[in-house]
Amino acid sequence: MRTQLNANQINDGIKIVLDKLYDRLDQKGYGTFASRHEILGVMQEEYKEFVDAVHSKNKENMKEEIIDIAVAAIFGLVCLNEDTVEW
Repeated sequence: MRTQLNANQINDGIKIVLDKLYDRLDQKGYGTFASRHEILGVMQEEYKEFVDAVHSKNKENMKEEIIDIAVAAIFGLVCLNEDTVEW
């Protein structure tokens, strides 16, 4: 049987991602992705960085990169939900 997580642990992970999302927005601004291809490109780059981190076996780097994937995914979703992606 797999180790089970509880709601508090899940909420802790969500908080980490939300904190990083707002840090990134403070750094880069609230401008949306311009296109679905930009969303894809960002997601692919973050995924590649995660793969590299996995291969390096550096747990802290893996955590940072997976947070970056989650941030990009959430921001991309919001852009699509709000219909701000031009093409």
